[in-house]
Amino acid sequence: MHFHVAGNTVFDLRIDQWPDADAAGDDGWTASNVVLTDDPPTPMLGGCGAAPAYALGRLSHGLNTVSLNTSLGADLFGGLAHLWLVHAGVALLAPPEPGVATSTHIIHAEAERRRSAFYRGHRVDWCRSLEAPTPDWFLAAGYGLVEAADADELTEVCSELAQNGSQIVVDPGPWFAQCATADQLSPLWPHVDILVGTADELGPY
Repeated sequence: MHFHVAGNTVFDLRIDQWPDADAAGDDGWTASNVVLTDDPPTPMLGGCGAAPAYALGRLSHGLNTVSLNTSLGADLFGGLAHLWLVHAGVALLAPPEPGVATSTHIIHAEAERRRSAFYRGHRVDWCRSLEAPTPDWFLAAGYGLVEAADADELTEVCSELAQNGSQIVVDPGPWFAQCATADQLSPLWPHVDILVGTADELGPY
């Protein structure tokens, strides 16, 4: 069985604690701009495309084919993300692109004090998914850079794949509702077999 996923890839760097600066300067550095953490940062693979592709690859145990249409740079973070995906058995439609910076999310995840810095990277070309062999299942996931025009492009891709026998799964997230109207998205829904989302995410449709 062939699964094909389209969506973004994000290199997540999570820091669970961000203590206040050492006012006494006991750390030996400049107290106003350096803090010490008890635990090391945790690098993780994120992104609405890469994360499910990775999970599908790990769960398939080599029995299924998993491919991914995403935007990935040939920088350090992109190289690590690429390595994780390949190790999970995921085939990328295109190699990491030189001169492109990978989407990166630095997360301070200390309960209600959660903060983050997010570089959103580059756009995903939905139509590139039509260059892959026709999958049994196609999953398209929204992300933070989608625009209203993405609704038309994704509708075209899902329509063609559905006509060729693919089962279509769409996870719009909160992103499509922020940039496209219900009327702009309505042509997509007849081609979708499974719609994924929370009540808040799907409410605007």
